[in-house]
Amino acid sequence: MRSSRETSYEFFKASHFVAAFIFALFFFWHCDFRLSSWDYFIAAGIIYALCFLYSQIRMYVEYGINHRARLSLMPNDFIKVTIRGNFMWKPGQHIFIRFLGHGLHSLTTHPFTICSLPTLSNEDGLREMAFYIRARGGYTARLQQYTEAHPNASLGVLLDGPYGGIHHEKLNVCNRLLIITGGSGAGFALPLIEHFLILSTASQRHHEMPKSMTVVIVTRHSRTKIWFEESLNDLISQYPALSSSTNKLEISIHLTNDNDFDAGTNSSSSPSTLESKEVLETSNPIPPGKGIHLSPSLGRPNLSDLINKEISTPSTVTEQHQSLGIFVCGPPGMQQDARVAAGKAQVQILGKGAHTDGGVQEVYLHLEHFS
Repeated sequence: MRSSRETSYEFFKASHFVAAFIFALFFFWHCDFRLSSWDYFIAAGIIYALCFLYSQIRMYVEYGINHRARLSLMPNDFIKVTIRGNFMWKPGQHIFIRFLGHGLHSLTTHPFTICSLPTLSNEDGLREMAFYIRARGGYTARLQQYTEAHPNASLGVLLDGPYGGIHHEKLNVCNRLLIITGGSGAGFALPLIEHFLILSTASQRHHEMPKSMTVVIVTRHSRTKIWFEESLNDLISQYPALSSSTNKLEISIHLTNDNDFDAGTNSSSSPSTLESKEVLETSNPIPPGKGIHLSPSLGRPNLSDLINKEISTPSTVTEQHQSLGIFVCGPPGMQQDARVAAGKAQVQILGKGAHTDGGVQEVYLHLEHFS
């Protein structure tokens, strides 16, 4: 059922609307005013109507109707959506966006993960939310076509949220952070990296804070690798004090085949791999002396090996309790692999008891489903 829903989502959604309408008609016809059935219908209708009206009123009252989204197409075909306003959010949160001016699609909302931090602008004191959207089908494909036809277009939007998000305390107190992203989830890593840079360059540093961050980016396309490196370079340039920090940031970008992420193996003779090898040799824009190590490679990473390496590596700090925070945003297959690997790691830690030779004693896992 899940695979059919993902491959034919538009048909899946339309068929369920039709089925729900037919069910309601036959339900009323079947009950036929028997006993007090209408009392239950009226009560259920009132409750549903109130919930619907509350969500709509909240959308209009909390953010208003004057926000506009700026659309632009990235070199890797991601759609960048930026919305400026006086609102707050936390890393990893997502928000529902309703794009106006697109006919019946103006009545639908779409969840996207926020790929920026709520930093105040020096110009007007507003904050800018950034989203990186990969067109898959349905409305996102239509949005990409619109952006291609209207570069740097501006659309009116209605906002609902933000919702979800990362356990903020875990993001701040875990000694080690492991960020794993796949596909369009690469944008999910940017605000987490910036949050780590802010903590690393803060003048008043707390004793319990992340000492290292490992970021793993998995993508099928070399253009996404180049885009991420450029975005990372722009981000690092905003923190000149990073060179004096003792914290460690390691980033590895894994290029896979142009085939589906969940299928196929790497072929050294394929044109996509040859293109990737060329990019691996020529693209590394991170300046030296910043405490950052960037290592591109080919092939899918072994998530179990990555997590085992993190929990078994002895710590260079003196805290007794070492913890690892794992944050994943990617395809369902990647999330399942991370879930299994984190569970095995936790069992391994429990089997060793309270002392793990300077390694990790606690594993925290967060899975982000939107991107």
